[in-house]
Amino acid sequence: MRVTHKMLTDNYLSNLNRNLAAMQKSQEQLSGFSEILRPSDDPYEITRIMRMDSSLKKNEQYLSNIENSLGWLDATDTALQSTISAVQRVQDLVTQGSSETYSEEQLSMISDEVLEIINEVTQYGNTSYQGRYIFAGHNTIEAPFEVDALSKEIVYAGGTTGDILTEISPGVNVSININAEDFLNPTGSVTIGETFQNVYAELVAGDSEQLATYADEIEEQLDAYLALASEVGAKTNRMESAKEKNKADTLNMTEILSSIQDIDLAEKTVEHSAMKAVYNATLSIGGHILQPTLLDYLG
Repeated sequence: MRVTHKMLTDNYLSNLNRNLAAMQKSQEQLSGFSEILRPSDDPYEITRIMRMDSSLKKNEQYLSNIENSLGWLDATDTALQSTISAVQRVQDLVTQGSSETYSEEQLSMISDEVLEIINEVTQYGNTSYQGRYIFAGHNTIEAPFEVDALSKEIVYAGGTTGDILTEISPGVNVSININAEDFLNPTGSVTIGETFQNVYAELVAGDSEQLATYADEIEEQLDAYLALASEVGAKTNRMESAKEKNKADTLNMTEILSSIQDIDLAEKTVEHSAMKAVYNATLSIGGHILQPTLLDYLG
């Protein structure tokens, strides 16, 4: 087959363009720090990258859910610990008031303190986190408790039952709340509002003997609140474990994603320099392939 000058020229230009394209791709990879810049580079790997990116975004949301839940549980624990302290104080006051040595005036002073504690516990029950009442069940926008103006009993204002669930990993939903019913009636029999109201009424009446009958009831209330605090502690521990697992999973996926798409900077730099040298050599060779024209002899 006769090799024409046009064939040499066409072959040269084809090789030149191929070298230029390879050098350009290498330069794009260097500037983008990525082996895969577009789907056509590697359809299979780009699918893996997209799936990994999606999983990482979901993990970020799960981590946000977990951290928000930890804040919620911390607020719940603080409210419960404060309530426990209040119940313990009422327990002490009942013990004091049950003594026959206390005068009616002294019992009246104790009743004033109990009334303050009733208001305090109501406030603890109305604790909010990020604008949501933590003991209000599903009705988180309305304060769940109030003090009845006449009886001085803590009563429901807007609280409901129901679990507030948060998703911490694919398909895993965890309840993070103590609802209004459990907070107000942790024993399942007599509410803390009724107990405190009865204690207050006996103190106002100056009946130390009848006051003593509520000691066991208050002890039961205290044990029930301690159990609730223990439940919150267990939920917190689970969330902490989920947070650590989430971080480990994210790190693992990030490393896999990096191994797929990230370039070896040193290797890619050397490769690009080699391609640049080849391209320059190709340009130099071109000067020997292109035949002289009449213009080369003018002058």
